[in-house]
Amino acid sequence: MSELNLYFVGLVLLIFSNWYSRYTVQNAVTLLDDNKKVELINLFQKENKFNGLTVIALMIVFFVLIQLKFIPILYLMIGIFTLLITKIVYTYKIKLGKLKANNFPIEYIKKFNLASYIQIGGFLVFSILSILMIAIYA
Repeated sequence: MSELNLYFVGLVLLIFSNWYSRYTVQNAVTLLDDNKKVELINLFQKENKFNGLTVIALMIVFFVLIQLKFIPILYLMIGIFTLLITKIVYTYKIKLGKLKANNFPIEYIKKFNLASYIQIGGFLVFSILSILMIAIYA
């Protein structure tokens, strides 16, 4: 299997895992009554904006460092992916804690966990395959 195919497989898995994760969470929302739906929106509205800005900031730093050629690309990729995976897991833990603290139904939390594990797994596989591809080319 060529390196580009390896990267393509990782990208497809990443896209599929994100799609399936979102599908699972949207499906889980149907388990909530109207009050819990409103509470869910209020709990995570500010965090979702902040999370997007964090990812954008990391990507800007990544592209600036690539241009400066200050750090070898392989180490840069390992660092960026490690930071992103850490951020994803940290965000998951915070959200899970809030859901439990606000007494969300256990069935919703189970689906939230499943969606999170799928998302984390997809990103982890993509990260590993991307790093492998860079290591092969380096």
